[in-house]
Amino acid sequence: MKQDIIESLCRLGFTNYEARAYLALLRAGTGTGYSIAKKSGIPSSKIYQVLLALSGKGAIIGDGAENNNYSAVAPDAVLGGIKSSIAGEIDALEPALELLRSEPAEVNARVINNYEEAVALIKMIIASTEKKLLLTAWSDDLEKLRPALETAAAGTRGGVFVLCCGEFEFSAGTVFRHRRPDLVRKEIPGRLLLAVADNREAVICFFHENGQTECISTSSRGITRIIADHIIHDISINKLMATLPAQVRDAAEADLAGLRSMLY
Repeated sequence: MKQDIIESLCRLGFTNYEARAYLALLRAGTGTGYSIAKKSGIPSSKIYQVLLALSGKGAIIGDGAENNNYSAVAPDAVLGGIKSSIAGEIDALEPALELLRSEPAEVNARVINNYEEAVALIKMIIASTEKKLLLTAWSDDLEKLRPALETAAAGTRGGVFVLCCGEFEFSAGTVFRHRRPDLVRKEIPGRLLLAVADNREAVICFFHENGQTECISTSSRGITRIIADHIIHDISINKLMATLPAQVRDAAEADLAGLRSMLY
């Protein structure tokens, strides 16, 4: 018997003994359990269990006589049945897999309510940056992160980009200064910090004026993208406003302040 044919039948659901018995019957035409065992090399103690399994697969047929002669079902019928069965399994499996893929991913998040722990977490996220870091924060908080930011800037390929409320000198990266930190302080009773490392991990922190800390980190791809877009949007608005003539900029600032007041 050709070993490659036996291996192919095994990949289609036959056992080694079943494949050998089927091939022996194909070559012999018909045979009893004893003769099939002899031709296939299957132990006689196993042959009837094997023939029963082949009958269940529709691969052989017995004549029902006292000695029960078996004959092999034509290969095209056997393989056609296997093909139909596999196609049916695939047709049933495909929508089930698509449904699983469309289920919303679990949102993993870590919550911290302690300032020092929050700073340690932010440093860890900054240190994990390999490509690009986006960050917006107040200068006081950025000063505490300076060593981590310098290390990240030296090791990242895409760079470190910071939007700062207040004064913060940082030659190792690109710093954008918020045009009106006074308005931010007036509208928001606390300090906001957002950071995104490689569009892979993000952290949102709010440091209240009373000392309370609220900090959440996540590696959820969708939420991380939203936070990155927020930082990029803030940088873009500040860069755009800086290009406007003073009179136009003042009018735009007044309109934006009124809009924010209405929306909040």
